[in-house]
Amino acid sequence: MQLKQDLLAHAKEPKNNCDKIGTSIVAEDCSRGAAQYFSGEDKLRAERIRMQHAQMRQWTRQQVAEKDARSLEIKEEALRYDQYMNAVDTMRGEMEDNNNRQVHETRMQVRHLNEERAAEQAENKRNDMAYNEQLNRMQIDSAAKSAFLNEETDYGVSALASHRLRPDHFKGYNKEQRLYIFKDNERVHREKIQADERNADEEMAWAAHQERVSRMMEAAEQQDKEHKDYINQVQAQDLEEQTIELKAKQQKMKEDKFGAIGEGFFQGFGTSCR
Repeated sequence: MQLKQDLLAHAKEPKNNCDKIGTSIVAEDCSRGAAQYFSGEDKLRAERIRMQHAQMRQWTRQQVAEKDARSLEIKEEALRYDQYMNAVDTMRGEMEDNNNRQVHETRMQVRHLNEERAAEQAENKRNDMAYNEQLNRMQIDSAAKSAFLNEETDYGVSALASHRLRPDHFKGYNKEQRLYIFKDNERVHREKIQADERNADEEMAWAAHQERVSRMMEAAEQQDKEHKDYINQVQAQDLEEQTIELKAKQQKMKEDKFGAIGEGFFQGFGTSCR
């Protein structure tokens, strides 16, 4: 209570009850001790400092803008390079795909031509066999129905021996001889059929061999394509890593060359004076 009374008593004193806003100063009524400016005093110091700070801020903004422009240009150049490499990889892949497709189409055409040729040869052989069989039957029928060949053949037998013939009286073979000839022809015919069957088996084996060779070539080309794709993928990955490393080096060089401006750089403007 005593402290409060003392404070109220001090507040009522004239020195503590002065006006909040004093009367205006009349320069003619003031003495030399009221002077505000003196000869030689720098009246524009505060304005000059303000202009210097403004100029510094302008220069700093300009440097930041130039740095951002250089960074944007480097990024655009890196983007153009990446797009170029992607286009090169795409074109390379398309060329390899077209080449593989052409090779496959050529191989298939050759395969079809070989199959057609083999089928044509087999058909020609079958036709030849049928034609030869028909000729043989016609020859046998002609020999059996021929009046000259069916004359009395004993007339040409020599008087010296029954197995000898007189050439000037030869009229043809007898029944046993003809049967022997027919059997021999049948044997030759069977041998020819067996030979044709062996040739057909050889042709089938050759066609199967061609099929295996074609499949092996396709597998080898597919393996070669996969190896090329793997090499291209590794090269693309290496290029990407080199690009990232180059960007990091360029960024490091820019920071070391121009320096970096932090967040607190502009906060010190206007807080001190010279």
